[in-house]
Amino acid sequence: MTINHMNLVVPNVIETATFFERHFNFKIHKTMGEIISVLHGEEGFVLIISNFPKTATFEYPADFHIGFYQPSKEKVFELFEKLKSDHVELPQEPTAIRDRFGFYFYIPGKILTEITCPVE
Repeated sequence: MTINHMNLVVPNVIETATFFERHFNFKIHKTMGEIISVLHGEEGFVLIISNFPKTATFEYPADFHIGFYQPSKEKVFELFEKLKSDHVELPQEPTAIRDRFGFYFYIPGKILTEITCPVE
């Protein structure tokens, strides 16, 4: 079984969709104003960013997060520096995380995000 899509609810659909496109190689496939944006990722994964009127107020649980693997420490640092140069708030430098190496930060929409790679 393969997960093929996920819906993330955010206060600003355009801002969050654009962030995924710019930093995580997603391509915006379709956008309907500030209600929904459908993005296509690598390997056929579909990411839906939405803010339907019925879900206008929300909050993710404290430990909820998404994660992106990188193939090496160099790629982790490369993404960290790109985010930093785009003035993304990064509360920590890349470091050891359990049996991985990486960092956490919040993307627009207050979604905790983990960037990691295997420890070499």
